[in-house]
Amino acid sequence: MRPKLLVLGSLAAGFALFAWQTVSQVVLPWHAATMTEFTNAPQVVAAIRAGAPDNGMYFAGQGVFAAVSFTSMMADKTSGAFMGPMLAKQFVTNLIIAALLCLLVLRVPHVTPASGARIAAIAATAAALTVHVSNWTWYGFSPIYVLVNSLDLIIGWSITGAVLGVIIHRMTHAATASVPAGMAPLADHGPRAGSLRPAPKHTHPHA
Repeated sequence: MRPKLLVLGSLAAGFALFAWQTVSQVVLPWHAATMTEFTNAPQVVAAIRAGAPDNGMYFAGQGVFAAVSFTSMMADKTSGAFMGPMLAKQFVTNLIIAALLCLLVLRVPHVTPASGARIAAIAATAAALTVHVSNWTWYGFSPIYVLVNSLDLIIGWSITGAVLGVIIHRMTHAATASVPAGMAPLADHGPRAGSLRPAPKHTHPHA
């Protein structure tokens, strides 16, 4: 059952995470509020290109940190021609995230949607502290940018964990309901959730 659970859980949770990211990036205005487009963008781009001859990460000690990823034709990467491949890459990334969270949640006995969401939220908080807060500390990312992206991460992973909790809970109960007579589910519903072993034999002391 576990490989099937891992595949189904990763797919469902990956789709859920991708759906949340779509809402967060397209519908909600909070990400746009954390960034301001450069004034005189063409001149800024030309200056950056002159100072950054190759794509990569650049910084200046005065407080500038930039990810440079120009195309050979200096195309606008927010256009639809570039969005498709980036969305596909993000979806594959979400599937990997969902699979890793599934492996984590499966370590917990008696998984429910609430416990799955709680575990994923804790993991997301640790990830946000490691990535976003560290970027604020070392590279001067703005507090509002750090806050919004941290909340985005925590909410998205919480939804992912809740979906995993639903799937694991239902599949475990379905496996338990289909147990033949004389068999009992394992007590630990963690890494081996849904596995079966013979029910223990009860011995009675002699009178």
